[in-house]
Amino acid sequence: MTIALVLESEENLRRQIVDGLSDEGYSSLACETIDAFSRIVAQRNIDVFLIDARLPDGDGVELVRELRSESDSGIILMACKSEEVDVVLGLEMGADDYVVKPFRMRELRARVNAVMRRTRGYSRLRSEITPVDHVACHVTHGLRIYGGSRNVKRENGELIDLTTLEFDVLAVLSSLPNHVFSRGQIMQKVRGPDWAANDRAIDGLISRLRQKLFPDGSGLRRLKTARGVGYMLTADE
Repeated sequence: MTIALVLESEENLRRQIVDGLSDEGYSSLACETIDAFSRIVAQRNIDVFLIDARLPDGDGVELVRELRSESDSGIILMACKSEEVDVVLGLEMGADDYVVKPFRMRELRARVNAVMRRTRGYSRLRSEITPVDHVACHVTHGLRIYGGSRNVKRENGELIDLTTLEFDVLAVLSSLPNHVFSRGQIMQKVRGPDWAANDRAIDGLISRLRQKLFPDGSGLRRLKTARGVGYMLTADE
């Protein structure tokens, strides 16, 4: 049975989510603090996480980042309409989808089901890749991009810390240098056609990649914007 873990600070909403997911056939666990959440994660294998963006004892967006660094399980961020910045950051950090409060339970169930379909397919794809450093190594602009181990290193061996989503976007762009990918094409290749990203999320990802990969300020020249179309990684000079 698929196990969902709901981290929501408001008790009534937390109960509604658990009941709604149970009706869909999910086995649902729930908690209201990050401390309780961490204890559950340490003891159980969770298939999909539903996380409140604002929590009484911490930051839900930061929790998304930590989860994504060690898990390929589905992650849905729950946020109020006024928390648009949190939503964008959450998507950059690796959340698969988001839902805006107040929401209908039918919508939430549909999003959870869609995320589960995508993450299961994504996990199968990744399991077929041999996790060794020499697989699918692509060198460009002084960077070594390792498809097997999903690492990016500089020529001096320094490891660049990228989130799962940042690496996936870089992998897409580096697969075809000097080719402009639209925002929609990037996210379709990364998360599938149903992923609910918006333009600001994609723009934010590109901005963070420029800062991390090219701290010398050359990012605008190497990871170019095609105004009104999308982005491309230029070929090595």
